[in-house]
Amino acid sequence: MGNYIDPQTGASTPITNGIVHYGKNGVHIVPARPSE
Repeated sequence: MGNYIDPQTGASTPITNGIVHYGKNGVHIVPARPSE
């Protein structure tokens, strides 16, 4: 899906989960912060 970049450290972590957003323009998957 992509990478999550921590705004405090700048470290990049592969994304394994996302949040589904439903809207009038369709469905979008937004990367979520990795669980710790």
